[in-house]
Amino acid sequence: YSQPPYTEVLIDIALSEKNIEEALRLYDGGGRRKNGSNEGFGSFWGEGMHVAIAEAIREKYPDRAIEIWKYLAQRQIGYANPKAYSQAAHSLRRIQKMLQARNKDAEWKRYLDALRMENKRRPRLMEILNSLAGKSIVAG
Repeated sequence: YSQPPYTEVLIDIALSEKNIEEALRLYDGGGRRKNGSNEGFGSFWGEGMHVAIAEAIREKYPDRAIEIWKYLAQRQIGYANPKAYSQAAHSLRRIQKMLQARNKDAEWKRYLDALRMENKRRPRLMEILNSLAGKSIVAG
């Protein structure tokens, strides 16, 4: 079913050769539509490709890695079920860890607050967001 240029294979090769710039170039090129927009950002790739790129670029391009983790979190939250929320929590923890390591606690709090506002009608997700914020799950 694959057709050239086999972008996913080329990305895998670039990652195995530790050629982060080439992997990111291919990833960005493969995730964009012909008109240059970001719409559909890598939507044809499975989560594994996004995770592999985010992990590979996190040291050299932390802002770009955070952008990918945010994309993954939003994608999982969009499924609107508790299992997906748990998967989103993984991406959210990565964002939290990266932002806190860069002393951007305020940015993390703003992002978390925005997620709360957007998803206030999803109690299971709110539990996860509260646990990420260090709040007790049980209101007392």
